[in-house]
Amino acid sequence: MIYPWFESLFQQLGERIRAGQLHHGLLLLGPQGLGKQELAQELAGYLLCQQAQAQRCGQCQSCKLFNAASHPDFYQIQSDKQIGVDDIRQAGTKLSGMAQLSGAKVLIIHQAHTMTESASNALLKTLEEPGQGTYLLLTSNKPERLLATILSRCEKNPPAKTG
Repeated sequence: MIYPWFESLFQQLGERIRAGQLHHGLLLLGPQGLGKQELAQELAGYLLCQQAQAQRCGQCQSCKLFNAASHPDFYQIQSDKQIGVDDIRQAGTKLSGMAQLSGAKVLIIHQAHTMTESASNALLKTLEEPGQGTYLLLTSNKPERLLATILSRCEKNPPAKTG
């Protein structure tokens, strides 16, 4: 579900995905509760869809697996307290392999500002050399807690203003 205040941003990103011009690292910024996680989920589903046009088709094998939360090329990291280096290394290992459905590989790191310094440093390698068709979607409401090197390697997409 895309919240109305993200529709324009989602359409812009969708156009860039279809044109093959989307940056591999996106940092979605904004206050807690704005819907960044939902936006990241929709973007991930769109990136993985095998027949996406203006939105994901919902019918291809990739969409069915994504909807069932069992897509082999989709990974998420989230923690209530801290994201540790082992979580990032494990995701990096998965992303370094070939896509199982011959499409994109997507990692969402929810609340990326909760990564430990070691986890952040481990993420840098993947951000610097993501591999073909690999996308990292990070969400944060506290970008000041992210390493400057992560900020510099991600395209920042502040949410659209809501009026």
